[in-house]
Amino acid sequence: MSPMVPTIRYGTTITLLFEELRITERGSANKRENIPHHSNEQTPKESRPHPFPLHGFSLRENNDVSCGANPEGTHLAVDALRGGAAYSAVVEDVRPQTKAVILDFLASCARKNTSREFHIQGWRWHFMSLMRDSERLERLAKFLLYDIEGRDNSGLIALEQAVDYLVNFNMAGLHRVESSMFVQWLHDHLCNANVIGEFCGDDGNAVTDAFRDVIDKVNDHRVKSSQIGKELYERAKAASDESTTLHQRQERLNDIVKLSLQLSARLRLMRVLQETLVVPAIALVVPSGNQKSFNNRVLLNLGILESRVHLVGMHDAVWESGIESEKNKFEKEIPYVARVMIERWRKSLYDPKAGMLDYGIDKI
Repeated sequence: MSPMVPTIRYGTTITLLFEELRITERGSANKRENIPHHSNEQTPKESRPHPFPLHGFSLRENNDVSCGANPEGTHLAVDALRGGAAYSAVVEDVRPQTKAVILDFLASCARKNTSREFHIQGWRWHFMSLMRDSERLERLAKFLLYDIEGRDNSGLIALEQAVDYLVNFNMAGLHRVESSMFVQWLHDHLCNANVIGEFCGDDGNAVTDAFRDVIDKVNDHRVKSSQIGKELYERAKAASDESTTLHQRQERLNDIVKLSLQLSARLRLMRVLQETLVVPAIALVVPSGNQKSFNNRVLLNLGILESRVHLVGMHDAVWESGIESEKNKFEKEIPYVARVMIERWRKSLYDPKAGMLDYGIDKI
């Protein structure tokens, strides 16, 4: 008889199956308060929430974009990030009129005390994981530049494997879900004038047009990020080619550093758009049951083994962020059994794929 499969949700209930879960659950029944975490746990960053609440979400002035309740309830007419670097990115990337329409919509709904919960945390955490991996790749390329005349080519082999994981696994998994499912799902819910009209009290066309602009912009960023990923892979392959001269290898590694920085910058920009405009809107407009149903579809799309690898990356990204509210969400949303399995999945599944991103870290 096959084991019972619990409800699975993208980033919320990623309980990923099989007999080992039930065995671990039985063996750990008395250890529920001692869940292992990755050794890189950091002290939370000192940051001050901005006095502009976005339906329960706030930006922090140290440029971290996070989810957190704002107990002050400051009126939404206050500018969200007065001079903050994160918000200037939104201003540059989305037309001011578009931003104003959406923020007015969120403010109006907040005044009506219309509040719902955001459940598709896996989308956010997957994004955090990709941002973290981009920064790890940059660090690896810089190390190899420093060690350009190393005695063997193990670093270059590690580089190629690291880029392959980042581009063809982590980014590919996120982009596959976004392009095949999520973008259309966002259009169905945020660009439906009838649905939006129920919240804003008019025909909803102006708001849906604004959301359409934002979703198209997020999708455009995804396409351009994918293009950067292809270039990264090409440069990594060229750098590890045995026929490449020392000068050519140095150029390729410099290219990888620059492309990693470009990717990180674009990902940060995308995250600001998502956290400030898309996530609060989903929480407001889309019922919880609908969000959870979408989570199930995403898990089926990713598959069991792939989801396990992504869960380890999400965990590490959340913990290394130092954001306590994210850690609390992770512990609340991810079942105990799956959290217990993270260290086992790290050794058996994650490290063989992503471990090369940390090549040379002990020498830095």
